[in-house]
Amino acid sequence: MPAARAMLGRLPTLLATVALPLLMLLPVAAGWLTAPLILGGLVLALRDRRLNPLDRELLLLTSLIPASVLLDMAVFGGGANLLERPGYLLRGFLVYYTLSRFGLSRTAFAWGIAAAALTAALLALHSALILHEARVFGFRGHWNAVPFGNFSLLLGILSLATALLPPAQPRPAQRVTAAFAGLAGLTASLLSGSRGGWLSLPLLLPLLAWLSPYSRRRGWQVAVAGCGLAVIVTAIALPNVRLRMAEAVDEIVAYRNHPQSVESMNTSSGQRLAMWRWGLERFAENPLLGVGIVNFPRERAAAVARGQLPPLVESLKLANVHNELIGRLASSGVVGGASLIGFWVLGWRLFRRRLTGDPDQRYFATCGLLVLLGTGVFSMTEGLFGTGPGCKALMLLLALPAAGLAQSSERRPRPATATID
Repeated sequence: MPAARAMLGRLPTLLATVALPLLMLLPVAAGWLTAPLILGGLVLALRDRRLNPLDRELLLLTSLIPASVLLDMAVFGGGANLLERPGYLLRGFLVYYTLSRFGLSRTAFAWGIAAAALTAALLALHSALILHEARVFGFRGHWNAVPFGNFSLLLGILSLATALLPPAQPRPAQRVTAAFAGLAGLTASLLSGSRGGWLSLPLLLPLLAWLSPYSRRRGWQVAVAGCGLAVIVTAIALPNVRLRMAEAVDEIVAYRNHPQSVESMNTSSGQRLAMWRWGLERFAENPLLGVGIVNFPRERAAAVARGQLPPLVESLKLANVHNELIGRLASSGVVGGASLIGFWVLGWRLFRRRLTGDPDQRYFATCGLLVLLGTGVFSMTEGLFGTGPGCKALMLLLALPAAGLAQSSERRPRPATATID
């Protein structure tokens, strides 16, 4: 009986750890794997009926955007499908709640992140070297190339955080593995050809270097600058990267010269620039509440018919304009935009306040900040809720560092069998 209880106590951590690499391989299966964590969080929350300060902060953070969608539905109408993807944030809170009660160790989280980054790299190498594909769409096309590349990069950065923020009792093997996994995740991103994610590197790498305990050492500063330069040179040397960057420049110049031309809009960069301009125009016409999420597809289809947008955009889900902030402003006005900005501000405050001297607490808080910054930059050229796999990745990568903080900072009593190392 004690052995069975011990195994049951370890199950949530095991599910969360396995879900990370499985997410990069089979996102739907990873979603099913997190279902017990979501249901368990709901049961525990109803049973406890009591939230500690971290619980309350995270619940507010994950409720802001869904609440703005509910308000939009109350004004403009629409079905429950409008809440499906923003609802992943609340599911993430329930995942957090389960793991915060059973415990999520730094070791388990770090190995899960490393395994996910290595899985992404293997898939990218298979696509590039064996299938000879220019973009990476995951295993049998289960991902879109853009979020696959973006989250591969973020997993790589989180693995580098494992290597650069040592625990109280250093584990050299884990740090070496994490460093290798970090480079693997960055490689997967470069091979994916997802240019938007690359824009986050000049922000993520300095943030990670600054939060490292070695940040004030002169030798460390020189090493970071050298590594950053090496990453840039290596990236530029890759034919795939050079081609994608050259294409972006040509597409932007073509759109700037002929913004009304369907041909200039019918490219990756031109499509985004056209949607951003059109979205800002909709916001200017309806600044308070926007056009309504439920009305957005109809408005977009009308713009395509008038030649204001390329036909490609009609395949996008709901209010996606490849920029989360502009999309929120256009669809839900100031209310929607404020909910998104509040999400970033409250999230940053939640993790920033917990950057203490405790090594594990600092590690999880750093990972949370990196996730917020990375997904924030990604959302400026893609969107937070553009794809199902991306929503699952956001859910897990926000919930797990917060759950790790619950163990390292809140110090609440829990069974000794609830955590695995």
